[in-house]
Amino acid sequence: MGHNLTYEKKMKNKQSATQQTDTSDTISSNTNELRLNHARRLEAIGTLAGGIAHDLNNILTPILINAEVALLDLPKNHSVRYNIEQIISATKRARDLVKQIRTFSKLRTLKKDPLMISPIAKETIKFIKGTLPSTIQISSYVNPEVGYVFAAPEHIHLMLMNLLSNAASAMDQQTGKLDIQIWGEEMNEQSLSQFNIHKPGYYIHILIKDTGHGMDDMVKERIFDPFFTTKEWRETTGMGLSVVYGIVTGYGGDILVQSAPGHGSIFQIILPGIKYDGQNEDENLVDFKPKHGNAKILFIDDDSIIAEVVPYSLTHLGYQVVVETEPKKALALFTKDPYQFDIVMTDQIMPQFTGLEIAEKIHQLRHDIPIIICTGYQKQDVNIEHVPFIKAIINKPFEIKKLIQTIDQVISNPK
Repeated sequence: MGHNLTYEKKMKNKQSATQQTDTSDTISSNTNELRLNHARRLEAIGTLAGGIAHDLNNILTPILINAEVALLDLPKNHSVRYNIEQIISATKRARDLVKQIRTFSKLRTLKKDPLMISPIAKETIKFIKGTLPSTIQISSYVNPEVGYVFAAPEHIHLMLMNLLSNAASAMDQQTGKLDIQIWGEEMNEQSLSQFNIHKPGYYIHILIKDTGHGMDDMVKERIFDPFFTTKEWRETTGMGLSVVYGIVTGYGGDILVQSAPGHGSIFQIILPGIKYDGQNEDENLVDFKPKHGNAKILFIDDDSIIAEVVPYSLTHLGYQVVVETEPKKALALFTKDPYQFDIVMTDQIMPQFTGLEIAEKIHQLRHDIPIIICTGYQKQDVNIEHVPFIKAIINKPFEIKKLIQTIDQVISNPK
């Protein structure tokens, strides 16, 4: 009798263990299916967004122009000025939204270049600290030797800004704690099992934790959907986290979210990386030294992020860099002393002057100054490939090694 009871107990335990395994497998299978469906849905939305963004800009342009012209023709105290001002404000908001749509639609095919993440992360954290009230406590840890990610600097900055702003918003920007941690580690199949990645290797971790109001399961399932938001429409476009998702997955990474109502949120991101080794660094990244590392560069770009990140990298390598975000100011600075600089680097598409126009004016002041054009367009699209006084054209996004090699080349061979 005792033997039969022992046998029955063993069988029940075995059945229970089997049921638990089956349940675990089912949950894992359901989770993977949900993530796959979500990725497919976002890919479809991205394709659609890219297709309509151009037409939306064409529609918004005459609305904005006509509203501004109408406003110019109205007396200051006219009763409909407020209405037209609201049209202009809404149109500009729509224009900014289209920019985000286009960004999102292009994130599926991102170019992967090695980038040291710690300087950008530290600067972004420093910036966000300055925008938050002192009642929000911010703690951060960025391993200075975390290594490199395969990404463009503006995308990493945008990703971090969106995540940190979202965390601050979840705390109503009043009170709370915000914790940011960035480190790297070797990961095997087991440690990658919670992520939608199966290739072992070195990965950069980004963890952002807040003590905000948290999210329920329904909200968590939709937070990466474009235009989804729990805020008032005037407060946000609902594109921030979808852009974050696009950046992370576009660069071969993954993102996990833990949250519950009243218990804050944790966003955990991993991105493929290259380990930093001060004694034996990767030859493709740092096996070079500038031949003209003390050269003085005039760097012109109206994009505030690029105007911060690129000069930072160049200064780190020993160059002297003077930055201008307004072409007219850059030209005035060069006019004062055309021989104070060894080289000029300028963006092509800017307000006031294009890169080519400012290059022409600089060339008139000093014929022998090497000039590099940086552009996000193809060479043939901006008609500068065969301009004799343009010594080089470099396409964005560019690797720092490529940039240094180009600078060395044009300084060594100015003619």
